[in-house]
Amino acid sequence: MALAGSRSLGGFVGGAITGRAALSEPFCGSPRLRRVREKMAWLVPLDQETVDERPLNDDDLRPLSDLFPEIMVERFDCVAKFARRLFRSTRMERACFRFDRFLLQREAFGHLAGGVFIAARK
Repeated sequence: MALAGSRSLGGFVGGAITGRAALSEPFCGSPRLRRVREKMAWLVPLDQETVDERPLNDDDLRPLSDLFPEIMVERFDCVAKFARRLFRSTRMERACFRFDRFLLQREAFGHLAGGVFIAARK
C-alpha cells in the first residue's frame, strides 16, 4: 500500500544516478608518518576518530576514479597544520599553505599530506 504523495524508487534502481560530491577527509599515505603524528599529538591534535575510523590512504582513493567520471583530489596539510599551532601567524600559515600546495602536487611527496579534498561528479 503506497502512501499519498510517496514516490517509487523505480527511478533509482538500475537507473543512472547523477550528482556532485565534495568532501574533506583526513589522509595518511605513510604509516611511519602516522606514528610520528601520533607522538606529536600534544602539539598538533589529531582529528577525532572513533575506534573504527582511520585516515584515508592511497588504496582508499584509487577506486574513486572507477566510480566517478570526473574527480579531483587535492592534498593539503603537510607543514601548514604545524604552522597554525607553532607560529600563530596568518602570514606564516599562508606561506606554509603555499609550500604544501607546491610540494604535495608532486607525486613523490603526496603521501606526506595530512588531508585530502575530494570533488567528484557523476
